[in-house]
Amino acid sequence: MEPLIVIAVLGIVVWVVSAPLRHARSGRGEDRVAVERDGLLAAKEAKYREIRELELDHRTGKLSDEDFRAQDRARRAEAVEILHALDQLGGDAPARSDA
Repeated sequence: MEPLIVIAVLGIVVWVVSAPLRHARSGRGEDRVAVERDGLLAAKEAKYREIRELELDHRTGKLSDEDFRAQDRARRAEAVEILHALDQLGGDAPARSDA
């Protein structure tokens, strides 16, 4: 009898603790798109900041021309990937709410 009570209590604990995860999965598709768009917008701004810092490092002589070109090319390629992902979600505009 005691093992059944322990299993029942553990089941209830797992159910209560996992409630936020279950709720997040059942969210509307629009909410998920908005969260993904926000993440991509933050990644875009971070990537632009990286590019600006790289340019500053090059201007101040911390990076050689060759190193700058290689790193700049990589950062800009990553930025383009982020922009393409944003385009697929519908651009930089926040998701519309019909509510």
